[in-house]
Amino acid sequence: MKTGIILLGHGSRRKSANQRLRELAQSIRDQGGWKLAEPAFLQFENPTLDESIAALVTGGAHKIIIIPFFLLEGNHVIKDLPQAVERQKEKYPGIEIVRSAVLGSSSRIIEIILDQIQKAVSQNAPHGN
Repeated sequence: MKTGIILLGHGSRRKSANQRLRELAQSIRDQGGWKLAEPAFLQFENPTLDESIAALVTGGAHKIIIIPFFLLEGNHVIKDLPQAVERQKEKYPGIEIVRSAVLGSSSRIIEIILDQIQKAVSQNAPHGN
């Protein structure tokens, strides 16, 4: 059974922000070995979630994992995403579509935050604690 991955971002009017999500999806393919990995955007940019799901189904995916590229569970994650997933499940009844938790729910997020703090402290010495 082929599995497809969707890295789902909000989308931005700023093209460079959208490009970064595309690069991360490419890294999922290159470094993670997931040949069927696509970016998708909720707003302002294509491909949409629906378009990325269609591309993965066309590519032979029988299971699709959606990774919400969000730190917190706001309205898009709690309301919009589940509704969109349900519509796609109806459209593709033979395809298993699941979603992971948001990135901010990972226990490793504190490591990233502390790393960013250390980088900022190093760049802006002197500093206070």
